Order: sequence, then structure tokens, then C-alpha cells
Amino acid sequence: MKFNHILVSGCSMTSGAGLAEGRDDPALWVNIIAKSLDAKITNVAVTAGSNQLIFEEALTGLATIPTIDLLIVAWTIFPRFRFYPGNDNSRYIVITPGHTLDEITWFNGNLNQRDSNTLSRILLSLDEDVHNFTQLIRYSTILSRVAKSMNIPIVFVNAAIPKWSTDFFIRKDYTLNGGPVLLDELTKQLIQVSDRPDNDIFEIYNKIHNEFERMGDICLTKWANFDTSLYSLGIDKAIDNNHLGPKSNALYAEIILTHIKETQCQL
Repeated sequence: MKFNHILVSGCSMTSGAGLAEGRDDPALWVNIIAKSLDAKITNVAVTAGSNQLIFEEALTGLATIPTIDLLIVAWTIFPRFRFYPGNDNSRYIVITPGHTLDEITWFNGNLNQRDSNTLSRILLSLDEDVHNFTQLIRYSTILSRVAKSMNIPIVFVNAAIPKWSTDFFIRKDYTLNGGPVLLDELTKQLIQVSDRPDNDIFEIYNKIHNEFERMGDICLTKWANFDTSLYSLGIDKAIDNNHLGPKSNALYAEIILTHIKETQCQL
């Protein structure tokens, strides 16, 4: 299947952060893919972008660029919050696990570094991963249906999603097969099974899957790498010693190109 114009949305792993030429660097995995497919590329990835922003940029691209004939969406780590405390959209705060904030000084009511990081911890503690998984299903379903209505194939990429598995999305009647001990590890973690009685566990489990089913389908066949994130496969560092380097990007491109060639990106 021949592609002429690829739209790509993602976070810093897709925007070229850390590479010498940024999003124009020939070593960036999406540029390797575009060159291999002899296609033009429009890269709307945003460094430190959340999955909500990745979704919005992908949807906006589909709505405004009529020549797109392949969409690649690389989902990122969560939780990740992005705030704009002033009128300048180029200045923002990113709150995500493991990220230390500096003093916030560009809006009325400055926060020192200690208070900034206290705020970060509070916001992260209020966010439940079940919501983030459900949100990702919603985003994937919407993009899949919109792309299909436009006859545009779509490829989902696990760029940096925390560890999950296909078992997590499959509803099973564990009450007939040994109880909570047989739940997949991610579900055990999210429900906190060691702190709850069985009845509460099954009630929460069913609520989670009712919500999954209401949101739609995770679209497994459209994922190039569902279970293992690209980030976890990284084998070298970029010049900023933070993001992934050229060898890692070459590996990422190989994984996604293999998926594209094997599936022919069926709608």
C-alpha cells in the first residue's frame, strides 16, 4: 500500500527532543519511516505533551490537512498534566511522576520550589490510573472511527505507556475460577486487592470493564507494539543524555515499519 502523506502525533519521543536537528533530524524514527515509505511527513508531536494533547493534535491534523493518508499516534506516559499559568502559551508547567518542578515565577502569586512540588504531589495523588486507561480507550476509539470514516489507516504506538497487557482489557468471570488471586497483575494493583474484601473487588472490577465497554475498543490490531513500550527498548541516549538516541530510533522505526508492511494498515 502506497502512502504519500503521513501525520504523526506524540510526545518528546516523537518530536525529536534531544536529537541534534529536533523534529527534522534524519535519525528520528518517524523520519526514517517517512523516508522508507517515500512519503511526506507532518509531525505535530509536542515535547512533554499529554495523551490528551496528542489526541487533540492528531484530530486537528485530520480535520485540517486534506492530503493525509496515514496517521501514526504515539501514546505517552501517564499521568501527565500540562498547565499554562500565564497568557504566554509557550510557557507551561508539566506535572508527571519523577519530574521535579522549579520555582514558578511568571504569574501572580508565585510558588517557590517546595510549594510547587507539594502541589505536584497532591495532583498526582488525586489521579487514578483507571481513568487514564479508560481515557486512552476513548481517544483510540474516536481516532480509529474518524480515520476510518476518511479512509485513512491508523497505527497506534506505545511510546511510553506504563506497563500493561492485553489481559487487562479482557473481562473474565473470576468468581468462577478462584477469585481475585487470578486477576492480572495490573488489575490487582489498580484495585488494591490486598486492602479490599472480595465483594468490593468484583464490584470495582465490573465497573471498570463496564466503562471500558462503554468507551469502545482498544483496537489491538492497530497497535505496532501494544505490550512493550518503545522507551523500555531504548539502547542509547541522545545528546541531552535524557531522551533516546539514534540507535534506539532506528530500532523503533524497524518495529513500526514491520507492522505497517505485515498488516498493510487495513482500515
